[in-house]
Amino acid sequence: LNVSRLLERKGQIDLIKAFEKVVKQNPEVVLWIAGEGGFRKELESTIAGLNLQNNAQLLGNRDDIPSLLAAADCFVFPSYYEGLPGALIEAMLSRKIIVCSDIPENKECVTNNSAVIVEKGNIVQLSEAMIAVVENQAQYGELGNEAYGEAILKFDINAVVSQYNTVYRKMISKNI
Repeated sequence: LNVSRLLERKGQIDLIKAFEKVVKQNPEVVLWIAGEGGFRKELESTIAGLNLQNNAQLLGNRDDIPSLLAAADCFVFPSYYEGLPGALIEAMLSRKIIVCSDIPENKECVTNNSAVIVEKGNIVQLSEAMIAVVENQAQYGELGNEAYGEAILKFDINAVVSQYNTVYRKMISKNI
């Protein structure tokens, strides 16, 4: 599963190209891409050009992302650039096995203990990581639990409020 706006910088072309190699080794695997955007035609063309119409589906905008996350074995997020990667955090909170790019924004959320992190734009690494996860679910399952723990630690509302309060107290004590 990938959840993101359909934009070039989200790395979905890389995802589809890498997924072609996954399908060659695991023909039953399906890729869902949930989201909408101006890059849809390019993604459709890439899917058709690689003859992946039976395995890769562009789902459009969805209001059932929690259900998709529950049904998915893995969350793949090969972005080139993010702000705060909300979809990645949702996947963390859903205890999904995550494969993501090594951009700083993603690495602020996950670590090598909680995700499979690959070099941004490296289609070979991306395909190898996806194949490894597909073929060895049990081996990578603990990553999802680690991701959940990291998400709670970093993004739980009570933890965030506490961090803000600490910063505000320091600012007040220094008369900033």
